[in-house]
Amino acid sequence: MHVGTLTDIGNIFKDRIKSDIKREPISKNDVENVGAFKSLMLQAVLKYFSTIKGVETNLKDKLWFTKSFSRQGNIGIHKSIYLSFYFDKNSKFAYIALTPSIHLSSNNEISKEQRQSISKNHLEKLYNNKYDEILQSWRNILFSQQRIKFESPASSGTGFNFLISANTAFGEIDVFDPNFRKYSPQNYDQRQTQFKGVQFLEPQLVFKNVATDVDFKDYHPMRGLVNNRPYDVNLNGVIHSNEVNLSAICPSKYSENFYRFLSELQLQHKTENINPDYLIDYPGFASVFNISLNIPNYDNDERWQDVNFIADSKLENHENAIRLARLITSKIEQISSSQCRSTVVVFIPKEWQPFESYLYEGESFDLHDYIKAFSASKGISTQLIREETLIDKLKCQIYWWLSLSFYVKSLRTPWILNNQEKNTAYAGIGYSVSKIRDKSEIVIGCSHIYDSNGQGLKYRLSKIDNYFLDKQNNPYLSYKDAFQFGVSIRELFYQSLDKLPERVVIHKRTKFTEDEINGIKSSLNKAGIKKVDLIEINYDYDARFVAMNVYQRQLQVDRFPISRGTCIITNKYTALLWSHGIVPSVRQPNYRFYLGGRSIPAPIKITKHYGDSNISTISTEILGLTKMNWNSLDLYSKLPSTIDSSNQIARIGKLLSRFEGKTYDYRLFI
Repeated sequence: MHVGTLTDIGNIFKDRIKSDIKREPISKNDVENVGAFKSLMLQAVLKYFSTIKGVETNLKDKLWFTKSFSRQGNIGIHKSIYLSFYFDKNSKFAYIALTPSIHLSSNNEISKEQRQSISKNHLEKLYNNKYDEILQSWRNILFSQQRIKFESPASSGTGFNFLISANTAFGEIDVFDPNFRKYSPQNYDQRQTQFKGVQFLEPQLVFKNVATDVDFKDYHPMRGLVNNRPYDVNLNGVIHSNEVNLSAICPSKYSENFYRFLSELQLQHKTENINPDYLIDYPGFASVFNISLNIPNYDNDERWQDVNFIADSKLENHENAIRLARLITSKIEQISSSQCRSTVVVFIPKEWQPFESYLYEGESFDLHDYIKAFSASKGISTQLIREETLIDKLKCQIYWWLSLSFYVKSLRTPWILNNQEKNTAYAGIGYSVSKIRDKSEIVIGCSHIYDSNGQGLKYRLSKIDNYFLDKQNNPYLSYKDAFQFGVSIRELFYQSLDKLPERVVIHKRTKFTEDEINGIKSSLNKAGIKKVDLIEINYDYDARFVAMNVYQRQLQVDRFPISRGTCIITNKYTALLWSHGIVPSVRQPNYRFYLGGRSIPAPIKITKHYGDSNISTISTEILGLTKMNWNSLDLYSKLPSTIDSSNQIARIGKLLSRFEGKTYDYRLFI
């Protein structure tokens, strides 16, 4: 693509042009959907701003100050911003989105590690109000007047004119919490409100009450377990055993320390004032889950296996890695031969680090994935624990996370989602694409099913033959494979619940093509499932908003970022949902907690490619499914469990391609 006068374009391309040059109008829709147009427009804007004294650009997506504000060794650190376009289909114009950054300069090459370390130090703790200060400082420099008008190329007479306003777009959010008090700012110009949205309540989880057999709700998983009992507590001694059993694989020289570490799961651990707005004291495994934890003794129990691996100095690392993996899996087989079902805990010492992964002649290996895949094929759940975990100071958090892991991996259910939308199945599509040497790609698809309560049921692995890849190497299904995917959903749901759902919602990270829509729809319709929603879920990094509040009737920038559950519905097909953001503190509802505490959150963009369900309903369902990752006791994950688990399972699943079509319990993979 090229911007210039007719004469310039004619001279440059004269040997290639076979007809007259014609002027064609370019719409906002063209710029949004055609990458070349978007890059060209952004380049023109960057070029204009770089005419400001002391401002430089890469003519791609970034501006920075010529003068550095700090140095680290021989590296200059410059204040910088990324520029991008954000498009709203309800608006006649596009928005310029600004994202604070830094630019590094040096006469020597700057390593990737140096870039990451310096960027992390300067940007990770860029809180909401500091983020806004940087944006305002750049706004004052770039917009010396309220409106900017320029031609590209400058003074060329092309008529290729840009008009940019210095106005800031605001969004008004209606908070659903009945306890929230609404305040209106004085002297606010309502024309600045370009977006309107809502803030959903934090989804509730369901537990069993301590004194009675009734359901009890709490949005906080740890507090819900401590104050109540796990959801499936009544199945102990009926379907499940009356204890959770562990087995262990550990080198003998670490066994005593490892046994002591595991035994402390039975004890209480205080938070020590670490993450007090979320973390609560760990009261011991039996107190949390109302069931005992059976840990084998390291010196006289067949469920504790020694694995004394010594690397062969005559072999290369990749050969020793395979030897280690096979030694561990042989011990897992020994344990599995016993009558007692248990979760196998594998201790990974630091000395094994050189053998945990390799890339050799196009073949990749990961010890974690190898163990998980082998064990899943045998129906065995596993937990890998690294040596550094034993000395980690976050004891309370570690024992909370491990206790949940052991409970879930015994195929139990700690909580379910409080969902009013019954008879609905949620499915996630995950892919693993690999290429070994010159062989063609192997694509493993994973369909993972959740019921209306958010319980992950089963998943199925399938090798996909007829697919195509886009420029980003994302695979898309043929009509035939999409039809078969729909068949898998029907079968998996029926196998799990002995009935078919009335409605199916399918999530994935890429768009749904026409073949995928028609194949899935036809397959489900054929079984009598008429309600089908096909949903694309991705981050929208260009749609970050700075949180504001009203104090003494004046609008001001908040110290904390946007609340989790905020949702801006842009039209009946798309919405922006903040699955990551501020939540109430567990110690005091008026306090606030921000998971991770890094910078300000980007929303996920929800796009409905097919279906009749309201985009608001779809958004609340996704928010709920962010609380159903049983591999963590975080309050939520940034993505719904349908997406998180499917991609993880597909990655490990490529090692199980020979078991194509087999159905698994997903808890074997977490």
